[in-house]
Amino acid sequence: MTLVIPLVLALLPGFIWLIFYLSEDSHQEPKTLVALTFIAGAASAFVALFAQYYLNQSGITGSPIRLGGSDSLSFSFILSLTLFSAIEELCKFGAAYLVLRRSKEFNQPIDAMVYLVIAALGFATVENFGVAFPGQGSSPALQILIETLALRFIGATLLHTLSSGLLGYYWAMSIRRFKMLTPLLFGILAATLLHAGFNYLIIRHENVFYSLAFVILAGFLTLNDFERLKQKAI
Repeated sequence: MTLVIPLVLALLPGFIWLIFYLSEDSHQEPKTLVALTFIAGAASAFVALFAQYYLNQSGITGSPIRLGGSDSLSFSFILSLTLFSAIEELCKFGAAYLVLRRSKEFNQPIDAMVYLVIAALGFATVENFGVAFPGQGSSPALQILIETLALRFIGATLLHTLSSGLLGYYWAMSIRRFKMLTPLLFGILAATLLHAGFNYLIIRHENVFYSLAFVILAGFLTLNDFERLKQKAI
């Protein structure tokens, strides 16, 4: 299997969801700003990886995957799951914030959700590359790769957009309320818990039904937030 096929398959989930979410926005976003946010989100994945590696190596936490195999209710497992999820949510938010903080195009409440979702898709795409190229340029068999990335399309990739979209909703509420921090902090907490809840189901249950049902429910709630923000002005 040539490297082109895994490369395309790794890119597809992110770009399909990108087209979908941009279509939900009633006004067209500048392509340059979209690209910059996507790239910043991708870069933030490496920041998150470094932070998670540091926590793991320092002994502050362990790997949630390894800990989940022994005791799903242990303090170490819950702490690791929560901190790892919080790191990823904060990195995605930081990526979007750094790109948008001085942009004149960031002028509608819905933009907070849209651009955080775009950053999340950049982040998830890097993870998808990790799946397609797990080491030394090699790649799993084509059938396994397609099945894995298909599950990530409706699982982990979608989850990243939903948790970031949820945070984006509360970010917009924070801006509309004269930059009050309370809605933003609540959004970070809610996004972290959503992310951690999905990861818990993935780690603890071999049957993907539970995690997919969880994501579908979260999807309905997030799309409802999209519709609510469309009706609001800054």
